[in-house]
Amino acid sequence: MSDKFNFSLKFLEPTPRGLVMEIQLVLDGDFPVRSAFVDEEAFGFLEEAIRREWPSYTKYGHWGTTVISTDAWGKIMSSWKKLSFDLMQTDSVAEIDCIGFLFDDSKEHFEQEFTSARRGLVSLIEALVNWSAPEQGSIKEVVIRGV
Repeated sequence: MSDKFNFSLKFLEPTPRGLVMEIQLVLDGDFPVRSAFVDEEAFGFLEEAIRREWPSYTKYGHWGTTVISTDAWGKIMSSWKKLSFDLMQTDSVAEIDCIGFLFDDSKEHFEQEFTSARRGLVSLIEALVNWSAPEQGSIKEVVIRGV
């Protein structure tokens, strides 16, 4: 996999070493919150889908908190699944329309290391979907914040 990007999904709050994005599922029931953490740069690839489905979200949301409705979250998850499928069906990032790049050099490196970078991003999307899907019926809202 790409050595520049950390595509791992974490479940414990990471040791500070730069900004990390927390995705928090606010649930009904006895355990009302589940959190997962993604490195900021890797999360940047997923943000275009968030912006499309929840227009009030911007990359400046990294320094704040964004609350997303369950309906929008379902659409975001669907967009991420489509992004995952599209990544595996093409040989060029230029053919993908629902991918974001936080930094210019992120895009350059992703293009240069496309085969390994796309595998890492597809793995991250699969991990997010697998983490969120079992809770789909009990999610009240989803919170995204930089920590």
